[in-house]
Parts: sequence; C-alpha cells; structure tokens
Amino acid sequence: MPSNRTKRSVACYNPMTGTSANRISIEFVCLVALSKTKINNFISTRDQKLVEHILKRIEEKS
Repeated sequence: MPSNRTKRSVACYNPMTGTSANRISIEFVCLVALSKTKINNFISTRDQKLVEHILKRIEEKS
C-alpha cells in the first residue's frame, strides 16, 4: 500500500457507520491505525488523545 497521502479512493472502511469513504478524516484514521507505533512522532498530545479514543471506539465495534 502506498504511503502517500493523495486523496485516492483507497476504500478505507469506517466501522462507525459500516460504510467506506474517502473523506480525509477517514483516511487519517486509517493512516494512524496503520502506523500506531509512530503516533508520538507526528501529532500533538491533544490529537493523540483524540486518535486513541477513535481507535478504541473502532476496536470496540470490531
């Protein structure tokens, strides 16, 4: 999977709604989920808490 952030329809699945979407927010969640171990390197603490919350919601629903 290419690691560039172009807005292509990479069909990221959204567990919250049960649909796939190529909105940037969904792509960001997918990007973060793919690189969980690197979270500390590229986002602020507030964003990290938000992302961790989203990831927790995703894991609860799956």
